[in-house]
Amino acid sequence: MLQNNFLRGASAAVLLVLICIIGSAQEFRGSITGKVTDPNGAIIPGASVTINNVDTIVQATANTNDEGSYEFRLLLPGKYTLAVTAQGFSATTREGIEIRVADKLTLDVSMQAAGVTGMVTVVSTPALETLTFVSEPRAVATGSYNAYLIKP
Repeated sequence: MLQNNFLRGASAAVLLVLICIIGSAQEFRGSITGKVTDPNGAIIPGASVTINNVDTIVQATANTNDEGSYEFRLLLPGKYTLAVTAQGFSATTREGIEIRVADKLTLDVSMQAAGVTGMVTVVSTPALETLTFVSEPRAVATGSYNAYLIKP
């Protein structure tokens, strides 16, 4: 009887170990998480982040949350390109990202402010009428002058 209890206990332990191994080995897909920030380290909420599998051309898009974070789960192993766009910032692309079996990568992205562009509009207006003043000295103690208006 003691031998039967030992065999049952050993069998249960082996079965438990096998279940743990099989359960952990089932997830082969990886994930990428990260934060999007500006050059000063301030978060950028609402940025559009796109991940593209180079081999299969499958892509997924997410927006950063209020903390500037994004996450892509369940990515198949392979090579990826990550593109980030946000209003007021230059688009940023990361290439050559490789996800292996069950990888959990963290990829933070710092975006540069977009250059300021502007347009100057020159509007032609009619020239103003020019008036010419001719003055003659007058014999007054204050030194005032008498002016005559002559139109061209």
